[in-house]
Amino acid sequence: MTRARVDQIADDMTDLKLRMSGLESGMVLVKRKITHGDETAARQQITIDRLATRVERIERRLELSEPPRGTDHATPSIRRRPARSPAGGGLVG
Repeated sequence: MTRARVDQIADDMTDLKLRMSGLESGMVLVKRKITHGDETAARQQITIDRLATRVERIERRLELSEPPRGTDHATPSIRRRPARSPAGGGLVG
């Protein structure tokens, strides 16, 4: 091999190393974005789960939720408060 050919191969290797370094840097950025997306999805799922739990609790308190399947109740029972007299006195009825 001639000296010129060895120098050309050395230059090519330097160029390839620089290009590989650029690709590795790009891959790191892609991995960071994927990880960030996964973290965001996990946070959103936690928030959704908490909201669903709160809605279920509110529905139970207001007796809006339907009875579990397999029960004989066609509609949820509604507990009614006794009516009060307009003057704020005792119970009516």
